[in-house]
Amino acid sequence: MEHPNRTFLPIEEQFKIMADTAPVMIWISGPDKLCYFFNAGWLRFTGRTMEQEYGNGWADGVHPSDFKRCLDIYNNSFDNRIEFKMEYRLKRHDGQYRWLLDTGVPRFTADGSFAGYIGSCIDVNELLESEKIKNELAGADAMDKVQNLNEELAIANEELAASNEELASINEELSSTNEELKRSRKGLELLNEQLEDRVNARTKELKESERNFKNMILQAPISIGIFKGPEYVVEIANKKALELWGREFSEVAHRPILEAMPELQSQGIKELLDGVYNTGVPYSATDLPVQLLRDGKLVNTYINFIYDVLRDADGVVNGIMTIGTEVTEQVEIRKQIEKSEKRLFKILSQLPISVAVLRGPEMIIETSNKSILAFWKKKRKEVKGKPLMEVFPELEGQPFPGQILHVLNTGETISHREIPINFDRVNDEKKVYYIDYYYQPLTNTEGDISSVLVTAVDVTDKVESREQLEKNADELQSINEEMTAANEELASTNEQLAEARDDLHEYILRLSESDEKLRQAINTGRMGTWSIDPDTLQVSMSDFIKQLFGFTIGQEVEMETIMKAVHPDYHQALTDVLKNAMEKHEASDMEYPITNLVTGENKWVRATGQVFFDADGKPTEYSGLLMDITERKLDELRKNDFIAMVSHELKTPLTSLNAIVQILQAKAKNRDDKFAYEALDKASRQAKKMTSMINGFLNISRLESGKIQVNKQMFRLDELVDDVIAETRLTLTGQTITLMPCSNVAVFADKDKIGSVISNLLSNAVKYSPKETLIDVRCEVIGKMAQISVKDQGIGISQKDMKKLFDRYYRVENKDNRHISGFGIGLYLSEEIIQRHDGKIWVESEPGKGSTFYFNLPIA
Repeated sequence: MEHPNRTFLPIEEQFKIMADTAPVMIWISGPDKLCYFFNAGWLRFTGRTMEQEYGNGWADGVHPSDFKRCLDIYNNSFDNRIEFKMEYRLKRHDGQYRWLLDTGVPRFTADGSFAGYIGSCIDVNELLESEKIKNELAGADAMDKVQNLNEELAIANEELAASNEELASINEELSSTNEELKRSRKGLELLNEQLEDRVNARTKELKESERNFKNMILQAPISIGIFKGPEYVVEIANKKALELWGREFSEVAHRPILEAMPELQSQGIKELLDGVYNTGVPYSATDLPVQLLRDGKLVNTYINFIYDVLRDADGVVNGIMTIGTEVTEQVEIRKQIEKSEKRLFKILSQLPISVAVLRGPEMIIETSNKSILAFWKKKRKEVKGKPLMEVFPELEGQPFPGQILHVLNTGETISHREIPINFDRVNDEKKVYYIDYYYQPLTNTEGDISSVLVTAVDVTDKVESREQLEKNADELQSINEEMTAANEELASTNEQLAEARDDLHEYILRLSESDEKLRQAINTGRMGTWSIDPDTLQVSMSDFIKQLFGFTIGQEVEMETIMKAVHPDYHQALTDVLKNAMEKHEASDMEYPITNLVTGENKWVRATGQVFFDADGKPTEYSGLLMDITERKLDELRKNDFIAMVSHELKTPLTSLNAIVQILQAKAKNRDDKFAYEALDKASRQAKKMTSMINGFLNISRLESGKIQVNKQMFRLDELVDDVIAETRLTLTGQTITLMPCSNVAVFADKDKIGSVISNLLSNAVKYSPKETLIDVRCEVIGKMAQISVKDQGIGISQKDMKKLFDRYYRVENKDNRHISGFGIGLYLSEEIIQRHDGKIWVESEPGKGSTFYFNLPIA
């Protein structure tokens, strides 16, 4: 487009077409400092017309903070006729200010007169704000001033024709007078002289226009070259093009470009040129990798360029114009940024805590690791790049979105512990969870807060376990009060039991707090990174891990050296983990003890790892995190030792208590003291409950410390079922137990522990079933497995509770079973025992209709 008051010759029209197709923004000013031309790229960017930008109108879009600086640079360069480069923000058509790199060079006519400036602009907003560069190149075409000259030549031809007609008329009248002939001849000569002068003037103007066009190309701040004919002979190449090619003009002038630059012949450049020349369709490329000769050596570069055709007066293609610039530095920077981001994402993905990055006031989910996706029960493609409130509309009205915006606006850090959150997750009935979370502001390269780092830990299980422990403590207190009421003579023993219970409860709470403190310590940095090359098995690790193992900071470490620090009992397990990772590409999570090779200090560590692959699916790295878990391990060992000690110590007075109760029962029976006999019977039952509870805690302690023993032997499973049913019938409160006929079934297992599983299932059936109901027991052989089932007609279990029924300390809580005591450890221990016998345990139930518990064992 051009201003309506300015007329372009045809060659100028060609330059305008070339400029409008260039992938950069181009402007031209006259010697009066006023701009009179802007290409289509500029007008598309600003969304304004040529009339609005004409003169100083373009300055309306410059950011107010940048305007004076830009004007000073422009005026100073203009007055001194020197090239300039400057960066400023220009308002885009959508109202957003974008950073531009503006390069301006002075223009001169063929006689050396100053003609103004020509400049090009590229959008460098990503480079300045996030160091990610997506440049597009600018270019320039040519203008030709031919059309008006042709029109004037046509007028001259018409005048010549008129003169010829006039000459013919004079010839007809020649006989009348010789004087008229002479005058006519003189007039014709004068007319011819005028025509020649006019043609010479137009020819001179055309040559002047061509020189100005050539000077404009040579002085352009971007790379421009013109190739003529199908051999692509170099006719024009400006300074920027020669710098890009790595050549002097004498090395390329009037030579085919592929002959002057032979390194291009095998890189597909000829095919691109032929495609443009033969079809007339322009071709452009961004970040194209090209090898160019620099200082006598081939160097890998990246180029942005456009090829466009040149045509003669008849519209026939007679050459190609190339406009380009080198973007190697920007591409390399972008690659480094992408590599750093991938490395950071790998580290975040392996963190055992949930991490996400939310960008801007819309809280766009920019980054999310595996842990937080698992908590959300979402896939990465479902959340990446979307606003938080669009993905989780249920957060509306909860404090979290407002706190995130507060961090963005003030830069303050926010952290809270055990905060309830209403959360909808796929296939999950639970709505309320408890989390510890931490919001931290993140800044961009200019120091402005742009994002919020979110770290969170799901502590729902911990909160619910603590609440369950508190409920269990209340039930334990009821049992002690009932035993005290049954027999005042047992008061002393009950007081001792109450003290032991309180100590145990207090110690469990201290252990829970210790576990939380340990988790906080790990989260605040007690961890390091490691990696193993799958091809060479070369190991690299952070300084933290080297110090933990007793290696020096600069020491090269091999697997053989690492094994010296690992406890020998764990060598085979660690070798198997490494083998599975290398051969099967399995992720790993392992805890093992180490000894510092310098200080001799013993530590416990936890190592998590994952195999990473390249785009072709080839493993490139086996890496992960290693954490110091010594404090947690020591706490667990102390806890298990304490529980074992308390349970063992409580067994002695309970044994004596049982003996005393039995003696007193016998005396009461002999005296026919019905009240005393029934009271002692209640005391006996409560003592048995305490014994069962203590045995449960003792078994959990042994299980967690790895000391539980499975003493297998051959025995008849059907006979064991009969024995346990007989014992259970002594404690029935009105229910009836039936055993369906069972064939002889021999198994190789721990008889006592399998008996405790059957006893636990029968005991639960009795506790949760109304009186006068039937409890059905079956012993069957299905395939190569012996299967035991216990079916009751009790209150039943919901689908939600069945998912956690075998978890440690989990109890079903509802209005129908509040009066039923228990600690939620029986089914947990039963599952562990059955799994250690290569069997399976499960339940089928429907609320209000009862439950059926199953387990199976391999047949001997």
